[in-house]
Amino acid sequence: YTIFRKSKEEILDKNLLHHVHPEDVAKAKEEIQKNRKIVYELRVVRGDGTIVYAEVKGHPIIYKGKKCRLLLIRDISRRKLSESRFRNYFNMMNAFPEAVFIHDRSGRILLSNERGNKMLGVNSGDTIAGTNVLQYVLPEYHEALRSDKEKIDKMGAVTGRFVRIKRPGQNEIMSVEVSIVNIEWENGPAIMAICHDTSLEEQIEKSEMAKQVMQSINEHLQWEINEHKQLEGKL
Repeated sequence: YTIFRKSKEEILDKNLLHHVHPEDVAKAKEEIQKNRKIVYELRVVRGDGTIVYAEVKGHPIIYKGKKCRLLLIRDISRRKLSESRFRNYFNMMNAFPEAVFIHDRSGRILLSNERGNKMLGVNSGDTIAGTNVLQYVLPEYHEALRSDKEKIDKMGAVTGRFVRIKRPGQNEIMSVEVSIVNIEWENGPAIMAICHDTSLEEQIEKSEMAKQVMQSINEHLQWEINEHKQLEGKL
């Protein structure tokens, strides 16, 4: 009566399909005919017109000598809302241009977006969930990351941490700028790490530095040549 928000008179001796959302009636009819043990979902139209998502556990039974069906109905609207929010959240993460990782306080990865999987060289359809974030970071940066936990506890976030990472089974080393922040994840504390690949920028910076060094050398050589010419002129 609570889930359906209807009185006893509105439910007893009435066709149960009258309470099912029109788009889910065909599914309910199919299960009534098959009369099998199964768990499925459908929508219920309440007495006040609102719609609730319900989980239905169907069991074939004998009741007063007749083949009947026992239905255990549970309101799962809150769970469906959470799933919807999670899908929206995950889609937003995948649309984010940077690599995003969510891991627990021990470093165990709970979720990563597509950009994060690509950064670590994970093939499409595979996942890095359950692995530890430190196994991708070079050992010399582990202590710095551990010390960041204390900063996160005090300030809630740490930005601009530079580390170097290595893809599993590969020799390529990447430079990454990491920003980390405290979040709540599935009723527990977790950490979101947003990673920016600075390898290309580092290469460009080194290239610019090399250009500047070469320019300085050329300028010095040119100065020496001019000095030499002046000495030759005096001689």
